[in-house]
Amino acid sequence: MGTYVNVAEESSMANDAAVNVSMLLEGIEYGGGENIIKVLINHIADHAEHDLSDEDVCAILDSMFDQLTTNEDGDRKIINLCLVVLNNLTISEHHAEVFCKHVINSDGYVPAPALHEMILHFVGHNPQKEDESLLYDPQNGFSSDMIREDPWAYAGNILTNIVRCESARKVILRQTLGFMPKLLQQVRSKNPVRRRGAVAVIRTCLFDKEIHWWALNELKVTTSLLYPCVVATPITDEEKMGMDPVLWMAASDSKKTYEPKLDILLMILESFILLCQVRAGRDTLRKQRIYPICRNLDYQQTDERVSELILDIVNFMHRDEEETSADREVREKREQDFRDAREEEKKWKLSTPADVLAFWFGEDFYDEDSYTKKTHIWDRMSKWFGGKENEAFEEMQKKNEIMVRKAASGELTKNDDWAETPRGILARVILLDQFSRCVYRGTARAFQHDHLTEKICMDLVSEDGGNGKGAAWLKYYMRAHERMFILLALQHSEREECHEVVMRMFDEGILTDGATEEVAEALLATKKYAVEHAAVIKQFGRYPGRNSALVRVSTPEELAWLASPECPTWAKSQLPAAEAKGQGEESVEKVAKGNGEESVEKVAAEVAPAPSTVVATATDLETADADGVGLD
Repeated sequence: MGTYVNVAEESSMANDAAVNVSMLLEGIEYGGGENIIKVLINHIADHAEHDLSDEDVCAILDSMFDQLTTNEDGDRKIINLCLVVLNNLTISEHHAEVFCKHVINSDGYVPAPALHEMILHFVGHNPQKEDESLLYDPQNGFSSDMIREDPWAYAGNILTNIVRCESARKVILRQTLGFMPKLLQQVRSKNPVRRRGAVAVIRTCLFDKEIHWWALNELKVTTSLLYPCVVATPITDEEKMGMDPVLWMAASDSKKTYEPKLDILLMILESFILLCQVRAGRDTLRKQRIYPICRNLDYQQTDERVSELILDIVNFMHRDEEETSADREVREKREQDFRDAREEEKKWKLSTPADVLAFWFGEDFYDEDSYTKKTHIWDRMSKWFGGKENEAFEEMQKKNEIMVRKAASGELTKNDDWAETPRGILARVILLDQFSRCVYRGTARAFQHDHLTEKICMDLVSEDGGNGKGAAWLKYYMRAHERMFILLALQHSEREECHEVVMRMFDEGILTDGATEEVAEALLATKKYAVEHAAVIKQFGRYPGRNSALVRVSTPEELAWLASPECPTWAKSQLPAAEAKGQGEESVEKVAKGNGEESVEKVAAEVAPAPSTVVATATDLETADADGVGLD
């Protein structure tokens, strides 16, 4: 059942039986305020299961995420109400599936920026900084203190609803996004709404037995979930052996009490029941000594349902173990999955400079004759600039995001192959400049490594680079098509000095030195884009197409240029798709008219990236704007 809220009687829609979703969303768009959102909350609670179409659901999602983005640092009551809308909407399992399809990539690789930001707001909350205003009973309604201090708490309810879908669970569990460790921290919140959401999400994820080993041994889920079960009963020295000190020290605190909300406590205990389903999990829980905590809890609490769950856990802990068919099935599947994963990983994992360059330039990368004809250049450009195989090419880059992070952190340079060889330096430039723009397209992270690539490339084009790896390396150790990616990295800079270097590389023949005539012809065809990039920097001092992702205030002149026919496609390659699609006179007028913080936040709402433009032949290169290696 959905949540209902009280609506002011003066709201003309409060008791209007003829009200529909489109009317409500239109009212919200034109600043109708919290009363209209409250009407929408009640309308969804009444009609969500049967009367809302998939189109209605998607329209509500877009409207609510737009409100959340606009009010991110503003009206916290609006934030809370929008989250209640999304909670009511996703109670229906079908609508939760529509939600996931709308805001999560089909492979679960990464959520749309709007959902990503909502999750970050929830898991980014620091329970250690909370005050007593969050100690209230949510059954009696939301206090004004709660909404003021913790407006994003209701996001946990939404996550609880959507993790019933596999794609949402993949997002929450994806280790590189780092959501689960932060989600566990929310179990210690004073706010029961936040605790309830966090525990419910964790419990749902634990239905997947395949994550149990990771959850117990790497995520260390036991301590976080067991802490709310600790009571003020000291643990004996013998029972402390193997137990996390956080737990037995808490048990020594005379003020320590167990989780006061029965439904949350039951979900925590159910989580341990799930972790006991496989022998390996039971063995780990025995070693972590969860029994004394459960036993002491049972002594102090009086609810029969809690006692029954604790009895089930104790029976799991104390029974004689023989490998059951279920245990054997899980073990054999885990072993087979591990072998399959290792084999699959070999197909896509790029771990050396040679791997990166062979992927980028082709398996015949080291064949001296491979890049002597422009036909080979066009073949590679069908991947670099987005041809029919571009989807698989981009997927490979996304799977190797870890290499981008290693290049950025400096971890790769600990190895001389990456730090002290021309090909290693080139591979790092491609990871930091090209992979970043693919993996993080449409977000600020797409540009976060530009200062690193700029430093590397400026060193290479200088006489000695300050480290002996200067122009000589560029000339004698890199071929023309390799130098192109040094040039492109500099082209992405917003400093005029870098663009002057790019034009010098063209004008003085540095780019094409040593290339065959037809390859030189193909590479020189890209000069028009270098000229365009330099002209944009000279006119605006930056790339306006990045403003949304970087949450920079766009000037009316920049907005007008982005919407004009003179704006090349590459200038919009890092725009959120919805914004790039709507760059017309109306959208420019609307945003320019209110070019303040609110309009900037609306412009910054991020959605899936726009598709790439195809560039695969010499003719295409002359007539089309590149949206691949030429990404802004």
